[in-house]
Amino acid sequence: GYMATGWIAMGVYILSGIGMIVFGYIADRTNKRKCLAIASFLLAGLFLFLSTIFFGDTGDLILIALAMVFVLSIVGPLWGYMTTFVKERQAAIGIAFVNSVGNIGGFAGPLMIGFLMNSFSSSIEISWIFVSIILVIGGIVLGTIHSGRSPNAS
Repeated sequence: GYMATGWIAMGVYILSGIGMIVFGYIADRTNKRKCLAIASFLLAGLFLFLSTIFFGDTGDLILIALAMVFVLSIVGPLWGYMTTFVKERQAAIGIAFVNSVGNIGGFAGPLMIGFLMNSFSSSIEISWIFVSIILVIGGIVLGTIHSGRSPNAS
């Protein structure tokens, strides 16, 4: 029922919060922000894609929960890495640009998911595959970006 759904969702978000803290801590300690962000993108895409293959509620729930942990774990290392691109005086512009791109994705992603679900007989699997492809593309694009500064530079 509704209570069970709430408990499951709460558990996923608690795990995701722990994942965000752990990934942020590791990123700060090892200074491997880019690697951790790429790994989070790719693992999130992998787990979400695998949830479309396996049949069974428990397996799907675990895979989607893992995908959620890694999606939210992208945030800390990615923002930490993105600050290596801009000088201190231009930081607001760079942060605003990244935030704007994220907001566009926050609009376009659900729109595309709804379009795919309407186009393919309300199948959520097609939408999950689309999102998993976008996550993998995000990891690949991040892997091709090189900052002009040393990550230790202020």
